[in-house]
Amino acid sequence: MYGLVAVAKKQDQHARRDARFALRFILLLGVVSLFADMTYEAARSIAGPCLAILGAGATGVGVIADLGEIVGYGLRIVFTPEPCVYPLLHRLRLDLPNRPEQ
Repeated sequence: MYGLVAVAKKQDQHARRDARFALRFILLLGVVSLFADMTYEAARSIAGPCLAILGAGATGVGVIADLGEIVGYGLRIVFTPEPCVYPLLHRLRLDLPNRPEQ
């Protein structure tokens, strides 16, 4: 009987250790995501002044920034997950060839 109790306690300890590891891993991913987002937003905020230092006019800075946004949104449309996963996103997606019909 005591052997079964010891095994159960040991399994409980392993389960707690695994849960702590999972929580630490998820928190670490959150911190990494935070720093990646801060880096991305900081880079976006200095793109205009950097182009101005290089001699681009206000129109050039605006055109370059808007082209980047258009390309980003276009890639999101093309690589949106299939409609069975996100049906609401599929309604917003353009009809592109070679896509399965639902």
